[in-house]
Amino acid sequence: MKLGKAVSGDRIELRDYKDSDREFCMEMWFHPENGRYLSDPDQAHVDGKFRRALDGLEDNKAGCYCVAWLKNGQRLGTCCLFPEEDGSWDIGYCVHRRHWGRGYGTEIVGLLIKYVRGQGGKSLTAEVAKENAPSNALLKKLGFQAEREGEFSKYNMPVRYESWFYRLWLTESGE
Repeated sequence: MKLGKAVSGDRIELRDYKDSDREFCMEMWFHPENGRYLSDPDQAHVDGKFRRALDGLEDNKAGCYCVAWLKNGQRLGTCCLFPEEDGSWDIGYCVHRRHWGRGYGTEIVGLLIKYVRGQGGKSLTAEVAKENAPSNALLKKLGFQAEREGEFSKYNMPVRYESWFYRLWLTESGE
C-alpha cells in the first residue's frame, strides 16, 4: 500500500518509503536509545527473517510505510499505517533523536490523522509503551484516549513493555 502523493504539513511532509531510505531507517530503529520503545530489535538481534521483512517494506500490501521529511530535504523520521476491516487504522511513528523535543512527532501524527480522515477512516489506534512518557503525552494531546492495557516484546529480544492501546475516533458517533 502506498500514499501515492506526499502528505504535507507546515514544516514536514510524509512520503512513501523507498528502499533508498533503508539505511536511515535502520540506523534510527536499531539504535538503543532511538529505538528503545519500538518493537524492532537492536542491531545485534536482527536476523535473516527480519531482514527479509525489511526487503518488502516498499511494496507492503498490508500497510503503508512512510518517511517524514523536513521541507529542507532532510529525513526526520518514519511512520506507518495499517487499515483494518472495521474502518480503523493502526499507526506507528518514530522521530530521529537529533530532532526530539521540537514537536515533529505531533506534526507527523497530525498528518496521519489528516490522511486517514481523507480516506474515510473511522478511527486511529496506536500501542505505546507505558514507560514512553513523551509518546503517551503526544497522543493524549491530540485527543487519543487509552482504551486498554497490553504488552509487547522487542523482536528476537527478551525485552517486554507494558503498554497502552490508544484510539482517536474520527466520527462523531465514536463508532
